[in-house]
Amino acid sequence: MAINKCYGGFSPSDALYGVLIGKGWEVTTYDDDYNLLNPNARIIDSCNIDPLVSRYSFVGDRDDIKLRTDPDLIEAIELLGDAANSIVAKLKVVEVPDGVEIEVQEYDGFEHIAEVHRIWQ
Repeated sequence: MAINKCYGGFSPSDALYGVLIGKGWEVTTYDDDYNLLNPNARIIDSCNIDPLVSRYSFVGDRDDIKLRTDPDLIEAIELLGDAANSIVAKLKVVEVPDGVEIEVQEYDGFEHIAEVHRIWQ
């Protein structure tokens, strides 16, 4: 599972997005009303907006377990090493045992994986 191990947040580099695009991940942009032109795409190209960190971003929740465990994403992080990181990220792949219900928890972007459990207040 992919997580971020520094303050900032889960923000891959343009190089990582390039690997995913090369693997066939669909890319979309926004129309003038900021609607996605291709609702089936997995990556947004913000070329018409001045990006803060990366030209690209993921469609949907970047904390989604399905995204964070995607084999293409894991392979891209391992392939690129430090080049997978944007200026505000340090991506790491963490092995999690099968059958464990997990969630990403973070403080100011510094993440860890936690087993889901019950809480009463």
